[in-house]
Amino acid sequence: MNLEDLAEEDRPIAIEEELQKIREMRNQKLLESDLYVMKKYENGETIGDDIRIYRQKLRDITTDFENPFDVVWPVDPVSGD
Repeated sequence: MNLEDLAEEDRPIAIEEELQKIREMRNQKLLESDLYVMKKYENGETIGDDIRIYRQKLRDITTDFENPFDVVWPVDPVSGD
């Protein structure tokens, strides 16, 4: 979706709806990576910088993009998704 295609009065609602979708997806991706991190710690292993950076990018996703319709998701270093 392109914000310019929306009427000015519809933009705040569309933005908030998109941000909510982004938050839900981000939370799911963080939960999935939590399982990976917990398994590593349980096995006495450390996690690499790649997973730390990935998780930080997920946490910052709602503020890193001016337009929520332009969000580019970071690639999960474990699954490649």
